[in-house]
Amino acid sequence: MTEVEEDIFDIEEAMYSHLYKCQLYKNTNEDLKNVLSITNFSGKEVLSVMASADQVFSAYYLGARSVDTFDINKYAYYYFYLKKWCFIKYKNIKIPDESRKILEALELHDDSEEEKKVYDLWKEVVEYCMARNREFSTNKFLFSIPQNGWTVPYYNDEDKMAKIISSKKANFTQFNIFLPINCKKQYDIIILSNILEFMEEAQQITTISNLNSLLKRNGFIICSNVRYDKPKERKLFEENGFLYQNGINGIILTREIPKLQPVSYTYKKLETIKS
Repeated sequence: MTEVEEDIFDIEEAMYSHLYKCQLYKNTNEDLKNVLSITNFSGKEVLSVMASADQVFSAYYLGARSVDTFDINKYAYYYFYLKKWCFIKYKNIKIPDESRKILEALELHDDSEEEKKVYDLWKEVVEYCMARNREFSTNKFLFSIPQNGWTVPYYNDEDKMAKIISSKKANFTQFNIFLPINCKKQYDIIILSNILEFMEEAQQITTISNLNSLLKRNGFIICSNVRYDKPKERKLFEENGFLYQNGINGIILTREIPKLQPVSYTYKKLETIKS
């Protein structure tokens, strides 16, 4: 089988039998309008977790010169294009629930090998669902449970966002930020979202080393969490040459409410990094 055929098989299998195997974030669970507002993205080179692709869209909307992406889940790469085409077609921050509308949006792909490959995957998967009268966009095996309270900075400016994103590519590399990586490029801003919540203590040294090597001097890391309190995360960064930046920390004021929206924290890489 080709790579695309293998990926189609994996998604079809996961949709009906393996919860979390290929699960995607349909939308961010962050208040990105506030989370990203304290950082200047204009003309900056950005590295972002792919996740729901909302972080990538937002960085471009806020003026980023380029955005490279990564994720441990390679299917997030496919989802970027699905979301891109649906957004251009319908000017809506959510993908449509109707499979017919998704199929229509897929036709916006260009003639590049990359986009045709993504088109082939989603077309077969959506038609597979339709033929069996099964869910696609509301399928719990493919998408995690959506949460309320999330925002994006381009809300009510969808026409501008559609023009911006129309020419953008995924620029995707599959890797785990907790493991050693080989990347020579450095960035002005790194968006981690909720990733650090899943980092084991034994992975801290490798993770911080990765972030130091990926970030330019005076660059910024933006990350969010709900699973543990800020002081633990803040101490980890400050002990390794980063300065905590005060600013808007999302919209949640307490950790006592179930299913909290993540609160964001920003750290600046100092010119002199501790060895």
